[in-house]
Amino acid sequence: MKSKMNTWTAIFNIFNCVMLFISWFVVIAQAINENGNASSGNFFYAVTWIGVILNVIAFYYAKKLSISVVGPVLGIIGSVLSGLSMIFA
Repeated sequence: MKSKMNTWTAIFNIFNCVMLFISWFVVIAQAINENGNASSGNFFYAVTWIGVILNVIAFYYAKKLSISVVGPVLGIIGSVLSGLSMIFA
């Protein structure tokens, strides 16, 4: 049995990885320009924490359907670590 929430969350996690990769270029360019506008990185920050929420929901549905929770747990860990790394940027 497979949950559609797990599938969509996995797709979002891949998108989230690409966004995290791109975000470092935006953060570095913003630091070089020093224009004082910190809002350009907020989009990437929001995407990362949306991933945490989606993975928690996927974890809930996986537990409810009695299917493997490995994917959602790894997604939660990865998303939280990505969000924490964004804080340091």
